[in-house]
Amino acid sequence: GIKRVFVETPEKCLRGKPLSVKVAVQGENNEIVSALLPVRVSVKDPQGKESEYSDYYAAKDGRLDVSFTPALNDSSGKWGIEVKELSGGISSVVNFILE
Repeated sequence: GIKRVFVETPEKCLRGKPLSVKVAVQGENNEIVSALLPVRVSVKDPQGKESEYSDYYAAKDGRLDVSFTPALNDSSGKWGIEVKELSGGISSVVNFILE
């Protein structure tokens, strides 16, 4: 079964520059789950409002690499990214600072 969703992203990002998000869905002993898994990537601005960068994806062989480019007029500050594996409901949240 799925035990953990590991999410990695840089701690800081500049507006107008791409931000990469790497996801690994892990099972027993932190092994990557070798399956096609539905995930929801929810990107929230500093006010906690979900942004247009949020979307649904399929993690192939338990892995997903996505990126988005924050607009020049996006709010600076602490943003959050929640990745939820939809078949088991396991999620993880990481934050980054938009400068």
